[in-house]
Amino acid sequence: MNEVIYQLKVTLKESKPLIWRRFQVPGNASLHKLHRILQTVMGWTNSHLYRFEINEIEYGMPDPEDDFYELHFEDSSKVRLVKVLPFEKDRFTYEYDFGDSWQHDILIEKILPVELGANYPICLFGKRACPPEDCGGIWGYSDLLRIIRKPKDEEYERMMYWLGGSFDPEKFDLDGVNKSLTRFHQSTRPKKSASQQATEIKNGADKRILDKISRNNNQTQEAKLPIATVCYYGPDDKTPTKAAVGIVNELGKEPVELKRWWGRDVIRDLRIQAEIADFIKAHNIGNVAITDGVIGCPHEEGLDFPTGEDCPYCPFWRGKQ
Repeated sequence: MNEVIYQLKVTLKESKPLIWRRFQVPGNASLHKLHRILQTVMGWTNSHLYRFEINEIEYGMPDPEDDFYELHFEDSSKVRLVKVLPFEKDRFTYEYDFGDSWQHDILIEKILPVELGANYPICLFGKRACPPEDCGGIWGYSDLLRIIRKPKDEEYERMMYWLGGSFDPEKFDLDGVNKSLTRFHQSTRPKKSASQQATEIKNGADKRILDKISRNNNQTQEAKLPIATVCYYGPDDKTPTKAAVGIVNELGKEPVELKRWWGRDVIRDLRIQAEIADFIKAHNIGNVAITDGVIGCPHEEGLDFPTGEDCPYCPFWRGKQ
């Protein structure tokens, strides 16, 4: 079969006004890959479980240690979009985060031939911002919007603090989405191992990440103590939702101080990066070690899930940590 391209329109159910995206993906993409693409085009952070419902069959990532998933979900990584949805105008459901239960309606608008020279997936258009994660589902989001539109509301300051200081529900960054999809294409390129990333010592910090810390271009100079380690974590290797900064006074020892930050994208969040820079400057740091991207799950073993087990919230990292 010649490869085809699916043009899809995804709409967040019961959103008012509607939050939606129009995008194109290869028809031979697995449903799990479609899930990751949906996370990107919508603006979610891939921090929760998901499922597709297609012709009364549910697809997701089954857990071999949990009978619930074995009984109810077909393996989404083994099913191709073109095999289960072969016709234009077919519709199906995508649910993300079983707690908040974000329900999405997906329509197959067109099935097209591949355009030579085009890159897929690609987002064509969309309207409005993705709701913040963990805000209580569509009804919680409605309450959030009501509160932030009324600065005199008694919950306004608390809500704005939780949002990180600002939130524009009408904003949709098409260019930003497509840049993220480009990085998604490149995710199969060889990268340094997590241990190589975490132990790379930089004299000073990458100005793009910590522009308040001066750089020293002599990369071979012996490390000066104390060292600050800046590590990024997320539900997959493209979504930095957590930053952890440790202060190390002696090589090979545990940090004497550790501070964490959370956000939708802690690398792009200028407020968080400014706080990290101030935290490092306050400790008279000689060198900074920064991970080259996301190196692991943001949840903590022994706190968020039992010691010795894989994180149940981040299937991407299963068996990789």
